Amino acid sequence: MKISKILKLLLVILGLCSLVVFFVVVLANGLLPMKYRLALLTVSALLFVLLSFGLLRKGSHRPVIAVCSVLLILVMGLQLVGSFYLQSGVNALSQLNKNQRVDAIRFSLVVRLDSPIQDLQGFKGATIHAPLKQDGKNLSLFQRELETKQNMSIQVADCTSYLKGAQDLLDQKADVLILNEAYRSLVQDSLKQFQEKTRVLDPKKVKVGTITVPITDIKKHVQAQAPFSMYISGIDTYGALSSVSRSDVNLIMTVNPSTHRILLTTIPRDCYLPIAGGGNDGYDKLTHAGLYGVNSSIQTLENFLDIDINYYTRINFSSFITMVDVLGGVDVQNNQSFTSAIGKHYFPKGALHLEGEKALAFARERYSLEDGDFDRGRNHEKILAAMIQKLVSPAILLNYHSVLNVMMKSGDTNMPKEKIIELINAQLASGNPWEIESTEVKGHGEMGLPSYAMPGYKLYMFVPNRKSADGVREKIKDVLQGK
Repeated sequence: MKISKILKLLLVILGLCSLVVFFVVVLANGLLPMKYRLALLTVSALLFVLLSFGLLRKGSHRPVIAVCSVLLILVMGLQLVGSFYLQSGVNALSQLNKNQRVDAIRFSLVVRLDSPIQDLQGFKGATIHAPLKQDGKNLSLFQRELETKQNMSIQVADCTSYLKGAQDLLDQKADVLILNEAYRSLVQDSLKQFQEKTRVLDPKKVKVGTITVPITDIKKHVQAQAPFSMYISGIDTYGALSSVSRSDVNLIMTVNPSTHRILLTTIPRDCYLPIAGGGNDGYDKLTHAGLYGVNSSIQTLENFLDIDINYYTRINFSSFITMVDVLGGVDVQNNQSFTSAIGKHYFPKGALHLEGEKALAFARERYSLEDGDFDRGRNHEKILAAMIQKLVSPAILLNYHSVLNVMMKSGDTNMPKEKIIELINAQLASGNPWEIESTEVKGHGEMGLPSYAMPGYKLYMFVPNRKSADGVREKIKDVLQGK
């Protein structure tokens, strides 16, 4: 009899502990809207009190004790499992903020295919080129780390740009090119033979290839339920999100939680703008701002549209595919039939359901579209709108843990977890649908304008129409002001 009382008391104590853990997880993280939070915690507390009373009350019959014991164990299990999943979700959001607090810049030592140089010992007497003025800060960090690890000193000659250095290498005016890999696609677009006529020294022998540069956080916080703008950058790489590369997708998402309106603004990748930060305000394609890190892209767009961008989200090809797949694919309306250059997927006109790989091919295609980069920008907006609709639907709650895990591994944002939880709570409380609109900056194409990243080369540039840019700015301000 005494043992039975001890077991019942122990069960009640364990139940109290699980209840406290559940309360702490929910309250400390501000999870769920207030009305749901109070209802859930009140029901949990009442269940505990009633079941504990049934267990400990004198004169309770054995069937009552058995039922109360089973129910209390079941409630404990649900609370502990719920606490685990809720805290895991919060941890995923925290990790999302911490994942990519650096820009990872990968360098290679490139030589001609027939070069006798196999390692750094072959550098003696070699002519080494790198654009010391154009990318001096990053190159000096790489050179310092290389010399420290190899215990040697190397002499580097300036070549004005990576493209000029690549041409010098092919023309045998240089033996080695120190190449920031973020510029490789830019070089290969202009020098088609570069890939097949050069090779990279074995990174294992070099012992250093990547340097990391901390990202200065320039987010501008907003109050609860206040409108904000977020820059969405799609970088043209697979693998790590921290890899610095051109920004292939440039969207500004303006959100007004009070009016449930979202405005998606597309700025063409070739938009000719003064590039802030590492671009030293020199005119170039917007896509090249990504070469200098995400802050350069943000500040360039803020200057162009005279707006504040509060937060950013960065994705690449790998993370895009994973996100679309974990959402179960997306549904879009295709306005024109086309076959993508990537994967040779055929997309008929009409309603489409797209999984990850096909969604990426749909979003990246531009050459086979009637309106080129404009149509591609519109397809970006369709994909993003479809993803938003999935993310704000009640059905996402059934799969939220998988979504958060994917976001933790594949996403990069400087929006604080508290802000994300606030937005989730607000959506759960209202359940209202979102009105999603889109707009774009118009202009005209022009060849031959100078490029800061590629001086001396004739590139296609998209010159924005000032009146169109002013109209876009006013639309953004209208959404922010709730008009």
